[in-house]
Amino acid sequence: MRLALLALSCFLAFLVFPHRISGDPGSNNKWAAVKRWNLWTKVTYEHLWINKSECGGHSRDEDHEETITTGPLEFLEHISDDSIDVISWTSNLGRASGSESQHDESVDCDGRTITSTLNGSGSNPEPFFIGLHIDLKKGTYSLGAHNGANYTLHRRVVTPEGTQSSSWDSGGGYDIEIEEPLPGGSTTVLSGMRVLDKPPHAGHGQKLTVNWRLTPGDREDVELLVDPDQYDKWLPEGGKDEKQIGNQLAIFVKLRAKDGKEPQQKAKRIVFELTDTSQIPGVCDNYPRDAKTDHDFQFGEETNPELKVTGKGQQAETKPGEYTEAYAILDSYDFGGYSTLKVTAYLTDGQEVTGHLKSDKSQTEIRIPKRTPDSKIGEAWKKRENVESLSDGDDGEETPKLDGHNGDGLTLYEEYRGFMEDGEHFRAKPKRKELFIVDKVGGRSKDGIALLRTATDLLIYDKLLQTEADENGVVNANHGGKIPRRGSNWAVRLENNPDPKIRYAEGVGKTGGPKKVLMGSGFDPGPGGWNTAWGKRIITDDYAATVAHEILHCLRVSHHGNTDPGRKWWIKDMGDRGQLVVREYDMLGDNQDEVAKAGHVIRVLTENGRELRPDSPELSLPTYHYVGAANGQHSGHEDCLMRYKCADVYVSPSDGDMRYLAGDEMTGIGLCKDAHGTGVNDPGRKPRSRYGDASAGNCFEQPCVNDSAH
Repeated sequence: MRLALLALSCFLAFLVFPHRISGDPGSNNKWAAVKRWNLWTKVTYEHLWINKSECGGHSRDEDHEETITTGPLEFLEHISDDSIDVISWTSNLGRASGSESQHDESVDCDGRTITSTLNGSGSNPEPFFIGLHIDLKKGTYSLGAHNGANYTLHRRVVTPEGTQSSSWDSGGGYDIEIEEPLPGGSTTVLSGMRVLDKPPHAGHGQKLTVNWRLTPGDREDVELLVDPDQYDKWLPEGGKDEKQIGNQLAIFVKLRAKDGKEPQQKAKRIVFELTDTSQIPGVCDNYPRDAKTDHDFQFGEETNPELKVTGKGQQAETKPGEYTEAYAILDSYDFGGYSTLKVTAYLTDGQEVTGHLKSDKSQTEIRIPKRTPDSKIGEAWKKRENVESLSDGDDGEETPKLDGHNGDGLTLYEEYRGFMEDGEHFRAKPKRKELFIVDKVGGRSKDGIALLRTATDLLIYDKLLQTEADENGVVNANHGGKIPRRGSNWAVRLENNPDPKIRYAEGVGKTGGPKKVLMGSGFDPGPGGWNTAWGKRIITDDYAATVAHEILHCLRVSHHGNTDPGRKWWIKDMGDRGQLVVREYDMLGDNQDEVAKAGHVIRVLTENGRELRPDSPELSLPTYHYVGAANGQHSGHEDCLMRYKCADVYVSPSDGDMRYLAGDEMTGIGLCKDAHGTGVNDPGRKPRSRYGDASAGNCFEQPCVNDSAH
């Protein structure tokens, strides 16, 4: 049900002929000085009605109507003289638009549901009367207006028998009568809201809400310019810990007339306010451990001594005074921090002016740092890295290709926020795959990491301190809030095996989880870098190659094969017929230092086919040997880091009980791209190929650094 119209004629008489009383208006000159007003009003009418019938049926009726004045309205007639205490303004230029919607639902006595919807909207082509008067003696103001609109209503009724539609013209409106106290101080803005649960002439369950705002129409047109220093280039930084300021941003604001001239009026206060400020643990992705959460941007009291700082550093305002300029210093505590800045000037005439970015009038909610609306990443970094088109959650690096999985498990935002390495911060490279290493060995291990870097073309950060990854090696443990993250990213931890009895090196774990390399005591980290684990010196730098080899295992790169018999124990023994023989025993235990109880007789030959007697000085029995076999760990491309090179004996391809002494082999420093045997494994080698083609091979396309891909 719509409200009935009030007696408009009585109301207009009240406004046009205000009551005149004596008094001294001198202290209220600010009201007499206003020649025109701008008015905005909004009237919302809501109705809810529920009825139940005796037969068990019921109906529900919801009705909502809203009328809004269109555009600013000026009170052009100004009535005032020095002998009266009431000042009035009138206008007959008011216009309004409106809408109405209604939903009825009922159940009849037969239990059938009937629904009805009603809607319509339109504007009133005829202007209406508006009046305002201020009573200086009573200290009140009164506003009167008629809001109304004409529009066509469309009804749609759905019953079990079908759907019916109809339309008709409607219209009307509401009369607004408001009397409120005048605001104190210097403001000349009149605004408010009133809710009437049972307004006059309203039915059961009705509610009327009236909003209004009047501002002087002849006041000076001003704007507030917000100019963050070096806004196009500035990026946030963190300190050495969460309590240290990383860097700062100076934010300058200036009030000016919109024609560019100095304003006639001033701001009595200017407020700087941060919203949606990030609160990400730590200062970057991997530091510090056990990080705490706080606002990453703050207005500090010490850095803003002339401002009043509140809200945990999220708001700062000038002290009482008159201002056309001001500035605030924003403290940054995180390399990936972000926030939104709003600056408001409260003028002496009551205006509230929201600042806009000096270079972009449309931006009143200013993104810090400068960034696009859908990103938390500073635009300056995106431009520098040429990744403006990528989303914050992108992880699509293709270089180097390696196993074919795109990305390295770190999102674009995480690479932007960056990492600590040896106490220094860096932002990662968004177009390159990267690997992190916590190297507790140091020294010659760096030569192995250099081999790995050359062989894979990975960007490798190998100077991380133990405090720059968590206990499992995760380098992006500091996360939270709205930042995108694919999952944990584990560094390879490189350590000396704490058990001195373990002489070999071992890669433990692989991509997709914690991973580390344990260097055994059998590796000499000196300048020669040779391997004593098998009692043989290798002709090239075995220590560096082993470091790279075991790290590659952690990146899911396999051996060339797995058929090598491995470490054996040879002795000179008596045969079944009383003759001297060479007997070979398996080595048992995790460290291969236990000899099996039973062995078997073998024949030993040089590579050119000369058989050696068991008492030959060339055998020096008893002794240890590492025995290789065809298509095993020593097979394939000779110059590959993943090929074993410690065998000094290999099994004859035609006789499983025949052994050939192999001699020294080179250490690989690259990664093979196929399974073909080369060098000592070349099928055309004379007198024979030692180990042949690899069972696996193509190690170049096996490494994977993307923990999120597994």
